[in-house]
Amino acid sequence: MTRALLEALRPWQWLKNLIVFAALIFGMRAGDLDAVALASAAFVVFCLLASAGYLLNDLRDLALDRAHPDKARRPIASGALPVRVAAVTAVVFAVLGLALAVAITAHDAPLPGRFYVLAAAYLGLSVAYSTFLKHAFLVDVLTITVGFLLRVAGGGAVLGVEISSWLLVCTFFLACFLGLGKRRGELARLETDTANRTRPVLAEYRVEVLDVLVAVAAAALLVCYVLYTVSARTVEEFGTRDLFWTIPFAFYGIGRFLALSMRPAGAEDPALLFWRDRPLQVAFVLWALTTAGIIYA
Repeated sequence: MTRALLEALRPWQWLKNLIVFAALIFGMRAGDLDAVALASAAFVVFCLLASAGYLLNDLRDLALDRAHPDKARRPIASGALPVRVAAVTAVVFAVLGLALAVAITAHDAPLPGRFYVLAAAYLGLSVAYSTFLKHAFLVDVLTITVGFLLRVAGGGAVLGVEISSWLLVCTFFLACFLGLGKRRGELARLETDTANRTRPVLAEYRVEVLDVLVAVAAAALLVCYVLYTVSARTVEEFGTRDLFWTIPFAFYGIGRFLALSMRPAGAEDPALLFWRDRPLQVAFVLWALTTAGIIYA
């Protein structure tokens, strides 16, 4: 049962919470051990709250998941993880996440009160998503997008770092890009009647519409990132124009995911896709190393 519980927590999805460290990296605080510790604590908070949300989502979708060709193998849907254990774990993780947010407040973080509010808002958003928001056309994707923005803002709040408007805009389009790509993949991989049964909101989506929206989000993401790298504020803040050289890695990563998500069979969950696709991993590592090298060199 331990293995089933670990799988239900979806630790591979914690990759998304790494965006909490954006404020640490772009705020040039990576050399400050206290800042690293606070950012890491914030990362743990969002991992705990995210896993609580995943458990709640699986509990509410139990009947639908059992009708899904892939989701039927999930721990709760398959019966490998008892419903009561999953429910208790969700509550425990939610309480632990909020308690750690309070502990960070007691640690005199620069903007601790705001961080606690953002963490609580993220948990509330997860509950609302699992309850009703995921059933509304485009609102489901936008809810996921707001979750990304809350994590970025949380990373900035815990360090007292002001997040660039360009980074917030890039985060918005990145989340839209990933969320729409996932919906497109789900719709393409399943027969229409099966898709509608397992995720009712998919009945309102069309592959052709999602193709356009995914392409628009990808283009907007790339344009905004390019503008961020060459903006006067960025150049002044980092004292260099060399962030421009990270654009090829960003372009490749966006293009790679776009190509995979547009396959006739559809793409899998973005987090799983990242862990299984070596070119995406290489592009991300090269982008991260180049960015860090330019900022801190």
